Amino acid sequence: MYCKSPVLCTFFLALLGFSEFLFAAPWSGSGIEGNPYRIADAADLLALATNTDYYDANFILVNDIDLASAGVFSTAVIASDIDNSNTVFDGIAFTGSFDGDGHQITNLTINGGDNDYLGLFGSISDYTYEDGVVKNLGIADCNLIGDEYLGALAGFNGGFVSNCYATGQIVGTNRLGGLMGYNYTGI
Repeated sequence: MYCKSPVLCTFFLALLGFSEFLFAAPWSGSGIEGNPYRIADAADLLALATNTDYYDANFILVNDIDLASAGVFSTAVIASDIDNSNTVFDGIAFTGSFDGDGHQITNLTINGGDNDYLGLFGSISDYTYEDGVVKNLGIADCNLIGDEYLGALAGFNGGFVSNCYATGQIVGTNRLGGLMGYNYTGI
């Protein structure tokens, strides 16, 4: 690297060295299997939604979360589809693990209009067989409106889901389910 100013070069190199600390995850934990990132409130959950670089990490819910104050979403909260002009999932799928630890997320409301792949997760894993895992999670009092691939937990699941439940209302045109809109088994 060529640098005209030694002071700027030193600052730039120091910034690279400390980038791990400057851009650290906003959750406690380390994101590995034995020490997952801890989701404690709606702000933590929404931070996951906007940090796609962490979609392959491990998370655990440590409290019940009420999303009523988060308002109405127009896309999936986590791993949303970015191009609704087709029926193919064009976003970044969640391929990590999310353990609800017996907690529930309540009052998830999505009015997606013509959007696809709606739910807490737009897509858990995908057709590339990168396994995403969601377990021990309840979703209560959800309301989803959209086109297709709609489920309270996930619009599309190509990973592993266990010990999860959902209550609420799902309104759409195709590939709808209470828990998952479409469950791809890979067979």
